Amino acid sequence: MTEIFPVMASKKPEIPFYYDNSYWVIRVYQPRQREARYLGERKEPVPLQDARQFSSPISAHRAIARLNKGNGLYEVESITEMVGPLYTWPEEITDLIMQIPSPYMYAAMAWFEGDDVCGRLKTMAPRTYYRYRKRLLEFGIDISKPSTVIVLRK
Repeated sequence: MTEIFPVMASKKPEIPFYYDNSYWVIRVYQPRQREARYLGERKEPVPLQDARQFSSPISAHRAIARLNKGNGLYEVESITEMVGPLYTWPEEITDLIMQIPSPYMYAAMAWFEGDDVCGRLKTMAPRTYYRYRKRLLEFGIDISKPSTVIVLRK
């Protein structure tokens, strides 16, 4: 079976994979305060980048319950940041990887990055290697040979 690639460059801009960074913060509304302020580590109003981050809304509500209410209004706000890109591959490779089922997808990603997937899988169990090879050959990826894909990065 012949390989689908090498790919030298993508015509369209690269579509990277991202991951979400989600956390909760406490927004502080104070009289005569125009810009948004958030609760900091020392329980004082600070900008968002210095705000105390909570792993769940429940832990943020518990922190509000322990505060001296004073003259302010508190609100729990969810923040989700898109962090990345993790992989900057051309669109053709990204589309192919998205079609591969989950356990085999990671082997394909490692193969495209130039890792020795063959050696790694054979040390685990030879049956695992042959199962992965058979499944990835359906997508045109032969892990028995080193990757010949050259991805040009900016």
